[in-house]
Amino acid sequence: GRLEEAFGAPVLEAYAMTEATHLMSSNPLPQDGPHKAGSVGKPVGQEMAILDESGRVLENEVNGEVCIRGENVTKGYKNNVEANTAAFLFGWFHTGDIGYFDSDGYLHLVGRIKELINRGGIVFIYFWLITIN
Repeated sequence: GRLEEAFGAPVLEAYAMTEATHLMSSNPLPQDGPHKAGSVGKPVGQEMAILDESGRVLENEVNGEVCIRGENVTKGYKNNVEANTAAFLFGWFHTGDIGYFDSDGYLHLVGRIKELINRGGIVFIYFWLITIN
């Protein structure tokens, strides 16, 4: 694409969050595999699944909540029982993001369960962020 040409480097979509000590998935570098535009790549560093509301792992191409577990995933929020109860269900950390895996194992994000994101006391409206970007 134009960015890659301008900077002379690959541009890779990725997916990260603080609760997973940052990186959760990424498109590979060109020498390591195909890049799928519109996808945030394949999981790295932890187990990832798409779950329905009852905690069942969904098949490829079916939307559900992106959930993770592994050594790099936080074990909980300090002194916040309510947040822990909401985020840790069925042995998984629930990200609040909606997505699906395609048949090649690449993650596609399609929305949020909650449209508000509170970070450090600043509230972001997810839809608005996507619209302006």
